[in-house]
Amino acid sequence: MIDNALLQKKSNYKKLNLRQKTLLYIVVSVAFLLIILIWGGFMDKNSYGVDFTVRNNPPSLKHIFGTDWMGRDMLTRTIKGLSTSLIIGVVASLVSCVFAVIIGSACAIFGKKLINFFYGLLIYFKVCLILYCWY
Repeated sequence: MIDNALLQKKSNYKKLNLRQKTLLYIVVSVAFLLIILIWGGFMDKNSYGVDFTVRNNPPSLKHIFGTDWMGRDMLTRTIKGLSTSLIIGVVASLVSCVFAVIIGSACAIFGKKLINFFYGLLIYFKVCLILYCWY
């Protein structure tokens, strides 16, 4: 028989409020991304290199995602690709933040003329893209 006390007991997750659940999701997501970055960073070239002896293998315990036509392990290639993409994304975000701070500070110092210049520059690039797509 099922004990009623066990059915009435709430899980720890259900006891959390929305702010705590959001914090839990953020911590789990950051931990997942850090694991991918660390795993991809310490991966040697032999782990995702070419090995024609194991080409086109289906998923197994040795190769969880299988291998491709050149014998490369698809799991290690996926982790390495994710790690590279995350590094590129973080670097691009940092560079754009630096540019934003520089442009924002310059606009605060030099005023309305520089702000209008950057607005015009944005509109110019949009028009160039529209014209490029049009023709």
